[in-house]
Amino acid sequence: MKVLILNTHSALNSGDAGVVLAQARFLQRKFPGVRISIVSRTPRFDESFYAPFQITVLPYLFPVPSLFSSRHEKIWHVVKGGLSVSAQTRLIREIRKSDLIVCSGGGYFYTHRRLWPGPMFLQNFFPVKIAAASRKTIVFFPQSFGPLFSPLASRWLKGLLESEAVVRIYARESASRAFLGNLLSRPAAQKMDLCPDMAFLLKKDSGSSPMPRVGDRPRPVLVLTARQWDFPMTKSRQEKRGRQRSYLSVLEETSLEFYRRWRGSVVIVPQARGPGFFEDDRIPSRHIWERLKKHIPETHLAWIDLPPVVSPFRLMEILSQADLILATRFHSAIFGMISGIPVISLAYQAKSASTMEWLKLDEWSIPITEIHAENIIHLADRILRNKAEIQVSILRQIARAQETIEARLGLFLESLLESRET
Repeated sequence: MKVLILNTHSALNSGDAGVVLAQARFLQRKFPGVRISIVSRTPRFDESFYAPFQITVLPYLFPVPSLFSSRHEKIWHVVKGGLSVSAQTRLIREIRKSDLIVCSGGGYFYTHRRLWPGPMFLQNFFPVKIAAASRKTIVFFPQSFGPLFSPLASRWLKGLLESEAVVRIYARESASRAFLGNLLSRPAAQKMDLCPDMAFLLKKDSGSSPMPRVGDRPRPVLVLTARQWDFPMTKSRQEKRGRQRSYLSVLEETSLEFYRRWRGSVVIVPQARGPGFFEDDRIPSRHIWERLKKHIPETHLAWIDLPPVVSPFRLMEILSQADLILATRFHSAIFGMISGIPVISLAYQAKSASTMEWLKLDEWSIPITEIHAENIIHLADRILRNKAEIQVSILRQIARAQETIEARLGLFLESLLESRET
């Protein structure tokens, strides 16, 4: 059996790599002997990373401008990629040869543009459209949908999801399920189900190479993940910059107060190192570290400068050594919770808050627009005083997420295999 996973992001983001590997292992378990290919935004990085997992990597139909820094690079690479007939032919051929098309778990069918869908939406839309036109069996693995400010994007996505080729759509949180419930016709909505993020299935790799020992630092240890966020709901550029400065300031104030109050250690880890400037967590991470090292001694402060491509298992090792994780990147929250580490999630999109609510851990989630150092420290104090009890609750909910994935998506895939064999 041959499976093609469309719309993966990049191994430069360890969260996305974790989703891809969890999906691949799940498919290998359900379909023995399956051959898996993925379509990646950064095939040059991903080819070498996924080769040991027997996963073939293909490029998208065309690149998106956000992957490149200067205007000249954007124009050159988009035109060059758009004219790469061999790459496009290879992808179309792969779609036609595949027995099952999986739309990768993630959060890519959204756009804040109002007039037209935008390049990233189109980049993800057209391969699925080609698969539907080829009458392939298509399953949307657990992912987020919306918001869609563009009426054209809404019409296109509605038409795609209502296609007969799409046999199942899994929303990974209730906010996306509600969005699809309003978008789709009643018959199409019957194809929809709620299923947690595939990253919950990931397990630490005991045979992995060692990573920095953050757990040897003075405890308690706070691991922090930050990201660049442009607060898309704000209207003016000035307001966006103000929100961005405020967000970074809160992370700095929280880290400093954590050290002062508990004489604890602060470790800053970039989950994503690209692709593109906006996705590079090393930029805000280094900014916070530069500010904090003026006030926190190096014995209690670390910025872990990871290489561009890092296995999610390595990131899980780092996070598992923490006493508390302050996570903007939500997959760093998931990776930590898999090990039972308490998390305070700074929810920059509905996917974070809605997933924490499903896990019955929403008391540890704060909207990124409402964060204050005092609130975060208050939650940190509660966690550190009740850590053992909270860990038990977290591990119980992780087990529930894993069982739900198996019961919903797992059983559906088994039914697909049975129908093929008969």
